[in-house]
Amino acid sequence: MKKHIPLTILIILTILFIWGHSVLPATTSASESSWVMELVRPFLEVFTGSGNVTAHLVRTLAHATEYFVLGCEAALWCRWKLKGRKRIVKFLILLAFGLAVAFVDESIQFFSPGRSMEFLDMMIDLSGVTVAGLVFLTIPEKKC
Repeated sequence: MKKHIPLTILIILTILFIWGHSVLPATTSASESSWVMELVRPFLEVFTGSGNVTAHLVRTLAHATEYFVLGCEAALWCRWKLKGRKRIVKFLILLAFGLAVAFVDESIQFFSPGRSMEFLDMMIDLSGVTVAGLVFLTIPEKKC
């Protein structure tokens, strides 16, 4: 089996995970964010100080983290499937892919009860993919 096939399946599952959370109504999403906030509060308070962890911070970090993971997966896929192409071309393809997934993600939220389409969330999502792409750009191709 070619090594890119399991990775392609993992990318699809990651996208479905992200989009699956976008379908949730606002109340369910808020409840889930509260649960995660209580889980990560002790860790985040090391960096933010006691009492400074908010649901907004947790949601923002969740967006960036989900898309960083997706960006790592997609960057690796680009390395394997686009051999011979220049790094900048791979990076631009990665950014376009990340932006497309983020746009669909926010579009889904537009139709979810109590949710809205947020440009800032798309930029946070894209930043996660961008950081992943930059990490992969700095790793020599022969090491992957």
